[in-house]
Amino acid sequence: MKSKDEKSERIRVAKTIRGEMYAELTILFLTAAIASWYAGHALFYLAFPNMPSNQHALQVMAIFNVMMVFLPGMFAALAVGCLVAGAYVILTTVIDFILLKMWEIAKHIIVRFRMTTPTVILRRRGRFFKEHREIESRREK
Repeated sequence: MKSKDEKSERIRVAKTIRGEMYAELTILFLTAAIASWYAGHALFYLAFPNMPSNQHALQVMAIFNVMMVFLPGMFAALAVGCLVAGAYVILTTVIDFILLKMWEIAKHIIVRFRMTTPTVILRRRGRFFKEHREIESRREK
């Protein structure tokens, strides 16, 4: 059976790998958006150097015009989606790390000063000294 530390380390590594995957996909989709934008415009101006006169050529030109904007926009939207998902994974990993360190510090303080949960609660209520003696006397028995 694996210990708690090994399990949390495996989860952290998996989140790191997932964050790297989202970063790579963001770069990939952003590159595809830029490349398809330039390629679409270059092909459009190559295919239609001047305004066509017949109806069929105008319809093809309208479809081509929509596609040279739609495809790069789709790739850019995918890049933004991957960026947001990667940022979420990184943010949750950082928050988990901070909470874990805070919990370790709190455990260290509680163990070091030999505080139990009732003594911490009593200290917050301001009745620590009187009731602490009672708890310590019960422990000694």
